[in-house]
Amino acid sequence: CACDAGWCRCCRANPSLHPALAHVDWNRAAVFGHSMGGFATSMAAAAPLGPANNVKAAVLSHGAVGAVNETCSPDKCPSGCGVSGFPMPSVGQCVRAPSPGTPAIQVPTLFTTGSADTTVRPNHVYAAFKACPARPKVFVELSGQYHTTKGEQGFDAHFLACHAAGVQSSCERIYGGGAEDLCQARKYNRCEVVKSDDPGCKYSTKASCDGDPGCAWCLSGAVPPACNTLAEARALPPSVFKCDKVEGAA
Repeated sequence: CACDAGWCRCCRANPSLHPALAHVDWNRAAVFGHSMGGFATSMAAAAPLGPANNVKAAVLSHGAVGAVNETCSPDKCPSGCGVSGFPMPSVGQCVRAPSPGTPAIQVPTLFTTGSADTTVRPNHVYAAFKACPARPKVFVELSGQYHTTKGEQGFDAHFLACHAAGVQSSCERIYGGGAEDLCQARKYNRCEVVKSDDPGCKYSTKASCDGDPGCAWCLSGAVPPACNTLAEARALPPSVFKCDKVEGAA
C-alpha cells in the first residue's frame, strides 16, 4: 500500500497490515518512531497531516535529526548542510532543519535520547525539541544510554496514553513530582517539561531577549532566530546555534 500523505487512511482501509489496527480508535491516533522512524514521526505528526489524521500525540525516540556536517559533502548536498546531514532523495538536497516536520508539530510531543548515542546525538535531538512549538512537550536524555530504547519503556506508553486516550494516571506518571514519575524515576542528564502555561523566554526581538538576564538570543541557519533561556542556549549544539551570552559564541 503506497500510503504517502494518506498513511492513516491507508492503515484504516487495510487493517490486515497489522493485527493491532483492528483495535485502533481512528479519532484518537498517536504516532511513535525510533531513529529514522523518529524522523518520519516528525513528519507524520506535523500540520497539516497530523491534525487531518486526528493525531493527538507523538513520541520521537532517538530521531528527528542526523549528524551536523559530518556525513554531508558538497557533492551530496549542493544546497549545504543544516542540522540534518544526510541527503533526502525526494528533495535532492540535505534537510536544513531539525526535521522537515518538527517546527510544524502542534500536538503534545515527547523527545527521548541517550547521552551515549553517537548515531543521533542528544544535542541534535535537543535542537529538534527546541524547534518544536508544541505544548506540552518533553525532552529526556538518559545518562549512559546508547541508540536503543532500553530504560524508556513505559514512559513513552504513558505519554501516549495520557494525550491520546486521556488516562489520568498516565498523565501523573509524566507530569507528576513523585519518585516514580518521569523526571525522578531514571538517571537523566536532562529532563525538561514545557507545559502550555510555561512562559519561558518569549521575547520576539534580540534587544528585549538579551535585556533579560535569564535569556539569550540564538541564531541558526536551520531554524528562525529565537529567544532561549540561558540553560537552553548553553545546551544547544554550537556548530548549529550561535547564542549571545554563551562563551565561545561567534
